[in-house]
Amino acid sequence: PRHLPMSNEPVLLHTEGFTARDSLVALARRKAGKLLRHDDRLVRIRLTLVRETPRHGAEAFAATAILERAGRDAIAHAAGDSPEAAVHAIVDKLERMITARTGARRRAVQHPHPIELAVALPKAG
Repeated sequence: PRHLPMSNEPVLLHTEGFTARDSLVALARRKAGKLLRHDDRLVRIRLTLVRETPRHGAEAFAATAILERAGRDAIAHAAGDSPEAAVHAIVDKLERMITARTGARRRAVQHPHPIELAVALPKAG
């Protein structure tokens, strides 16, 4: 895959095999921009839409998203029969990923588990 140019935009959209209409760019920025509010560690969302044209049958669109954040980046894939459907599918998947991750992090902070050690610690005092 080709590397996308660096940018300071919070949501980047790249298309392969077709030209993105202004309405598609606006939809992608609006839907993906909402994800940035979920987690303050998110830096950027890179969306790539690819037009896949089979020999027979209807055309399909594959979407790949990379969530750039502090720590490991998250990658998700989705497909749809139109570019808009692919954007909706990938954003829904990313939202589930972010919600699960932030929920697990919150539970770990709010409900810590006691640490079990193999040896007994001496009492201070």
